[in-house]
Amino acid sequence: MNNRELIDAFKAKYQLSHDLDVAVVLEVARPVICDWTSVRRPMPVPKKFRLLQLIDFPHTAEFAPMFVDPAEHEALLRKDRKAIADLKATRR
Repeated sequence: MNNRELIDAFKAKYQLSHDLDVAVVLEVARPVICDWTSVRRPMPVPKKFRLLQLIDFPHTAEFAPMFVDPAEHEALLRKDRKAIADLKATRR
């Protein structure tokens, strides 16, 4: 799965319309998302694992601890889920 497919899958799962929404959730600037999807810049591994886990990609939870700190990863996932809920609440 390339970065564009991953970001599109994330947006589809959470019914988000724009790459800016992804940037808000991941706390990066909108141009960073563009750089990731156009392969001008690699997506950092911790952010990629967060997106993979948020879309329920198979076996992500098993492999993430090999690449990212488990406690920090879980804390960031909770923060991401809250950011998604906040985004959806402001759009209603």
